[in-house]
Amino acid sequence: MNYEEILPPLMAGLKQAGLKVGTPFFVRYGRVKIEDQIGEILDAKVVILLVGERPGLGQSESLSCYAVYSPRMATTVEADRTCISNIHQGGTPPVEAAAVIVDLAKRMLEQKASGINMTR
Repeated sequence: MNYEEILPPLMAGLKQAGLKVGTPFFVRYGRVKIEDQIGEILDAKVVILLVGERPGLGQSESLSCYAVYSPRMATTVEADRTCISNIHQGGTPPVEAAAVIVDLAKRMLEQKASGINMTR
């Protein structure tokens, strides 16, 4: 997995951008919709979820990032999420992906939106 390659530069980048960052944690067998519960319970403005690819998808060391602005269980739909996929050394390198995710989080906060509700 690339967690040890992406998490340190991601955390450093978020802090360097002046964003308040909570403690990273692990959710065993979590699905993408877990972001909604996390966001609601923690009252988070942005939730960033790093997901390892499922076995058999051709690139077992690849990660995806799902990010969502102000998620809530009753109102967040899949189109509200922004996905960055193919994070691995043969795709988007983890350090580069971390920089993209930091920029994405900043834009989400500026626009107060994510997914299809964001403007370029």
